[in-house]
Amino acid sequence: MPRLTLTIAKGLPQPKDFSFDQHELFVLGRSRECTCSIPDDPFLSKVHFIIEFNPPEAVLQDLGSKNGTYVNGVRHTAERGCGDPPRVSLKHGDVITAGSAEIRLALASSPTAVPGAAPAEEPRLSGITLLRELGSGGMGKVYLARMEDGREAVVKTMALHGAVEEKKQLLYFEREMRSTMDLRHPNIVAFYGSGRFEGGLYFAMELCDAGSFTSLQESCGGRVPLERAAPLMLQVANGLAYAHGRDIVHRDLKPDNILLKKEGAGLTAKISDFGLAKNYKLAGLSGVTEIGAAACTLAFAPKEQLLNFRFTNPATDVFSAGASFYALLAGAFVYDFESVKEPLEAIIDNRCVPLRKRVPGLPEALCGVIDKAVSPEAASRYQSGAELLAALKKVLS
Repeated sequence: MPRLTLTIAKGLPQPKDFSFDQHELFVLGRSRECTCSIPDDPFLSKVHFIIEFNPPEAVLQDLGSKNGTYVNGVRHTAERGCGDPPRVSLKHGDVITAGSAEIRLALASSPTAVPGAAPAEEPRLSGITLLRELGSGGMGKVYLARMEDGREAVVKTMALHGAVEEKKQLLYFEREMRSTMDLRHPNIVAFYGSGRFEGGLYFAMELCDAGSFTSLQESCGGRVPLERAAPLMLQVANGLAYAHGRDIVHRDLKPDNILLKKEGAGLTAKISDFGLAKNYKLAGLSGVTEIGAAACTLAFAPKEQLLNFRFTNPATDVFSAGASFYALLAGAFVYDFESVKEPLEAIIDNRCVPLRKRVPGLPEALCGVIDKAVSPEAASRYQSGAELLAALKKVLS
């Protein structure tokens, strides 16, 4: 596989290499929380820049630093109020300078990658009829479909990044997904099947016809009343407890993939995409996506997942669930993004706002449970979905 190496040639007491052959994030700055910390450099910002690696790609983004980040002598920085800092694609031989640090990028190419075809506009899937396109995203397109047995379903197609198909990567992805596809629970979206088509992969799953946590927030003007939110939060915790009990971690829980389905007179919450997005990225099948969506995706991720992209455990999911509940009730993110230049700075600095400060009228006991779930330190959270479910039952009964 391709391998990217960053060499910190100047700025540290001794040169140091960081190598990446899978999807990772790298953060440099004065903060000791950064992947590479240079705490005594007065010309570095606390969180200076971030690079997202998904070999052979690497993309750099300055995080609103005071003194700028330079790539081959060219400054790449946007000041507050002047738009988003530019994202800079890096290549072999590039030299990055920030403060006293001089960093060199090297790419070792892999001979094992073989060309693959780009996915067709509308793939042909065996036994599945695509009815209409529902949307598209960074990984591929989403369709309303009809299965061979007549059931309506949602089909997600996932393009193979860069038209490169690595057999080892695909096997890793399919192995990781096999266990998640066997999850059967009323609060988890059911998988109906999967397969490959020319240039991509597809997954067929249960149709949820009543939107998501995000659309529910929008229909309620941002804040969902507690009486409507409470049963849905319990259902999400119930689904999470079931998955954690089978040693499955979601890795990418957020309001957009907590879906709603009309059942009887009410709504049922169902967790979608267990492992789908993150396993796809971890297998190196996708392009760089994370740093372009910091405020809307990383807002639901704990700090340890940002600083160690491949790190996941049940406590990681607990934070993401708690942050989703927080947004549902408060109509705002748990992180105080308004106080910083760049979203990642708020995450690294643990700038979380207590729920009662956002919504003073909520029960104190409930606020305590959610604040514990979104504690910046993993050891201070509930350690599993089962613990979160028990705590919620106690305060919502």
